[in-house]
Amino acid sequence: MIQRLIIKKLSSNTIFIITIPILLSILFWFRFAPQKQFIVFFIATIIYLILALIHHFREKTLIIEIVIEYILIAILALVVIQSFLI
Repeated sequence: MIQRLIIKKLSSNTIFIITIPILLSILFWFRFAPQKQFIVFFIATIIYLILALIHHFREKTLIIEIVIEYILIAILALVVIQSFLI
């Protein structure tokens, strides 16, 4: 019951408005530490996955294929980002 209330009141735009400046500030702070930057990108990817799944859950279009697609896109993004950081 409580989980459904949280999911219904959670706004994706609010989360983006709050997290993007925080993540960009952290990336700037750790601009000479690629390992820490990768951790920040990993956290951003997890946030992306959660928001995408919540969106599809709300729209009642959440199926296993969509979950797999978002996970594969997130992994691809992390691989590409990691290649730039090294």
